[in-house]
Amino acid sequence: MLNFTFLFSQELIKNSSFKEFEKLIKELNLVFKEPLKDFKPIKCEENKDQFYQFALYNKELNVEIRYCIRKQTKEFKVLSNNYSDLIFKTIIMNLTHGNRDDFMLFPEEAVKKEFNADWGASTAVELDCEFGKNYKYCSITALHKNNVGEAYIFYLFDDLKMFDNTLGNMENNWFYTLKFKK
Repeated sequence: MLNFTFLFSQELIKNSSFKEFEKLIKELNLVFKEPLKDFKPIKCEENKDQFYQFALYNKELNVEIRYCIRKQTKEFKVLSNNYSDLIFKTIIMNLTHGNRDDFMLFPEEAVKKEFNADWGASTAVELDCEFGKNYKYCSITALHKNNVGEAYIFYLFDDLKMFDNTLGNMENNWFYTLKFKK
C-alpha cells in the first residue's frame, strides 16, 4: 500500500492537526489531495457551531478550506445511512443561525463516479455564526459513504466572483481535495 504522506508538502506533514486528520483519512479509506494553489495549514479554531479537524488557508485569495470527517459508529449507523440530508440541513442551519437549510443533491451516479460516495450534496451560504467569523460566505460539500462515515468540506471566503472563477477552474483542484477510495 502506498504511503500517501509522501505526496504532501513537508509543511502539512509537520502540522499536528494534519496527523490526526491523516489518521481519520486512513480509517475511513479516504483520499486527500492537497490543493494546488498556495494553501498552508493553519490552526483549527474552536467554536460552538461546527467542529472540524483540519484547515488550510490561502493568504493571496483570502480563502480557507476546513475539513470535518465523521467516522460511522454503531449508534450513529442507522441515522447516518438514512438521514444524511437532515444532518446536512442541521449543519447549514448552524452556520446561518437558522436562516437557511436548502442544498443541492449531487446526482447519485455522479457522486459515485467523482467521490466514490453513496450520497453527496452542496450549498453556499452567507455566514452568521462564530464558525464563520472573518468570512462572509461558505460553500459546503457533504459526502457520505454507507457504513463508513461522512466528510464535509467548508470553503470560507469573502469575494463571490473570485471564488466562482477560481473554484470553476478545476486545475486548482479545490473541489476534489477529499473523496472516498473505491
